[in-house]
Amino acid sequence: MASRIIILDDATASKIAAGEVVERPSSIVKELVENSIDAGAGKIEIEIKNGGRDLIRITDDGCGMNEEEAKLSVERHSTSKIKNADDLFSIKTLGFRGEALPSIASVSKFELITKELMSSEEFGITLKINGGKIEGIEKTGAPYGTTVIVKDLFFNTPARLKFLKSTNTEFSHIVDSVSKFIIAYPRIMFKLLHNDKLVLDSPGKSELIDALGAVYGAETAKHIIPISYSSDDLKICGYISDAQTVRLDRYMESFFVNGRYVKNFILSKALEDGYKNIIPSDRYPIAAVFIEINPSVIDINVHPSKREVKFSNSLDLTKALKEVVCDSLSAQMPNSQDDIQFNQEFKPDFIQPALIENIQTSTGSNRQNYAPYLQIDKNYIVTSINNELTIIDQHAAHERILFEKLKSNGSNDASQKLLVAETIELTPHEASVLEVNLKFLGALGFEIEAFGKNTYIIRSIPDIISRENIKQIISDIISEFISLDRSVEFDVIVDRVKKLIACHGAVKMGDILNENEVRSLIEEMGKTPNSTTCPHGRPTVKTIDKKELEKMFGRR
Repeated sequence: MASRIIILDDATASKIAAGEVVERPSSIVKELVENSIDAGAGKIEIEIKNGGRDLIRITDDGCGMNEEEAKLSVERHSTSKIKNADDLFSIKTLGFRGEALPSIASVSKFELITKELMSSEEFGITLKINGGKIEGIEKTGAPYGTTVIVKDLFFNTPARLKFLKSTNTEFSHIVDSVSKFIIAYPRIMFKLLHNDKLVLDSPGKSELIDALGAVYGAETAKHIIPISYSSDDLKICGYISDAQTVRLDRYMESFFVNGRYVKNFILSKALEDGYKNIIPSDRYPIAAVFIEINPSVIDINVHPSKREVKFSNSLDLTKALKEVVCDSLSAQMPNSQDDIQFNQEFKPDFIQPALIENIQTSTGSNRQNYAPYLQIDKNYIVTSINNELTIIDQHAAHERILFEKLKSNGSNDASQKLLVAETIELTPHEASVLEVNLKFLGALGFEIEAFGKNTYIIRSIPDIISRENIKQIISDIISEFISLDRSVEFDVIVDRVKKLIACHGAVKMGDILNENEVRSLIEEMGKTPNSTTCPHGRPTVKTIDKKELEKMFGRR
């Protein structure tokens, strides 16, 4: 009887290996740029067509390869980075497994052009591979360095091809990956082009602040502060945002361990703990944190794409990171009694008695009542309605009212023209996300137009929001788009964005309301569906009836 267990042929095994390394076009860009950096490149140019489906071309001026090395480089597990298993515990390069080139070549039409630096050879080498099969190798005129060309990605694995997202989504992942390289290696000049349009261009001046400006924009770079910590076995440096420059997501939190960009929850938590009680709990800082640590105490071989890292002892690291963040922020804050105003006593705001007419309850009945109002902590409205003590969260209640209005308006939301248009500078990643969603935002009442490289001009906004913090609103909406997978149903996206707009448009905790505003708020609550909770599910109102009051005071 034939054995049910077989050894896979090389072609099948290579495609399986490619599945681990090549998730999408950005995976290829990451692997090839890492090779260029390891080769000592001072200039790296990345050219993309159709989000990476049709073309990925990466050219560097690194050390290049001779003919023998070029042939070996496309063999599985061939590498110049390590010699044996012991080297895995002292890795100082970005690549080391020797899987990238053969994996990429097995699922694309692949071309490698290279010439060894300072070589006496007049010509370089061109090596062509089609779906993992070497089609030819020949001498060619070439500059020093290496160019890798990847065409028709996944042409021989249609199942993988159909799982790629839209062109803009795939390219946004590439922008994100290249942005991290620009920050990690400010000495290198990077250029990123998409469909012949320049998207990213870093100066390669060796200054981190210049690299951050190239990625996040000059305006953001004005609001970051340096951090620095050093001990015998640990160094931490980089930049973090000031307390006023925050985001809705962690997208701009970047950590680099021994030059490698990594994702690590404990590092994010330590960073955010440094901002505790300084920024709102639902906001996140911008950060580029560089950590130099002994390679023997970390493991970067825990993920196929080397995006994650494990520390053998993370306690000292997280403590140091939290402390350096706290210290740097404290140094930027006012430190004299004259600069800080303390509220020494609690003074509730009384609002004169007002007539509340025709307030409709959730059951549809009407009622009339005279009631005084008390605003506590500039957030909670306390009154009596139908002989019940009623406490209203003014922000949550107004948020529900505005959300229901946005829902009932459908795609024809009223907008207000700004007397003076606002401009907003975005990162290339954010700009690509906004560009795709301009029509959708237009239906919600925004009028936004491109106004130069990664800059947009805002001419109109929905009439339920004020122009204050309009840039923050746009930034938060973009963050919402980024956080949502493109496979999410459109109605879910619409719902999330409308909740965000309602949140920004609602009265805030700390806003003092006058009599008419309180009356209007309560009247609108009576007309609004689901008015007992905000769009996020938190309660908007609490009541205590006469029986409960009597129990509280021992009268029952």
